This record gives sequence, C-alpha cells and structure tokens, in this order.
Amino acid sequence: RRPYRLAPVERETVRKIVDELQTAGIIRPSCSPFASPILLVKKKNGSDRMVVDYRELNNNTIPDRFPLPLISDQIARLGGAHFFTCLDMASGFNQIPVHPDSIERTAFVTPDGQWEYVAVPFGLRNGP
Repeated sequence: RRPYRLAPVERETVRKIVDELQTAGIIRPSCSPFASPILLVKKKNGSDRMVVDYRELNNNTIPDRFPLPLISDQIARLGGAHFFTCLDMASGFNQIPVHPDSIERTAFVTPDGQWEYVAVPFGLRNGP
C-alpha cells in the first residue's frame, strides 16, 4: 500500500517519533516486502500519535480462536488471596516481543524509509 501524504511539519514529527522508537529498541530498519502506511492522529493533549494503518494486514490475518480471559473472572479468582499486585506497564504493547517469523509483517513506511516492529505495536488483529 502506498504511503499517505504528510505535510512538512508532520514529516518532522514522524522523524522524531521514529527516532524515539528506534532508540528505545521498539523498531528497526526494514527491507520487508510488506509495508503499511502511517498517519498522525491528535491525542487529547494536542500532541501527535503515529499510527500504522494495519487494516490490509488485519484483513488477511486469521483471527485467534481463543478468547482472552475476562477481567471479572480474573478478579473472582483472586478471592481469598493473601497477596496480589497491580502492575502498570508503560506502553504495554511495546513490552511484548513480536515472534521472529512475524516481524516482517509489522513493517511500515514513512517518507524517510521503511521500519518494522520488534515489539508488538498497537493495532494488530491478534495483539493483546
């Protein structure tokens, strides 16, 4: 899929976001035959979020056939427990590695090159 057009100021924003993601070890340069386009969306605070348009990839992905556990069921399982914890993972999706066989499918294209995720990005059909 062809990349979406970006205004010059948006291109600079994308460069900064890509640089941050690469520095954090979340993405790496790619030569994948796959390439989804990106776009910027405004967050509530007015800053930009880079989003990969994985619609075409998701349309060609077989959905997982097992459901994730319901939160209410998990809370019920804690009944009577003596210890429990609460974890707040920043950028939770990016804490989970992508299976090596699937990394090339996460590729996205920007005006400055092609990249792929090595940690699970937001927006994939079978992501958490």
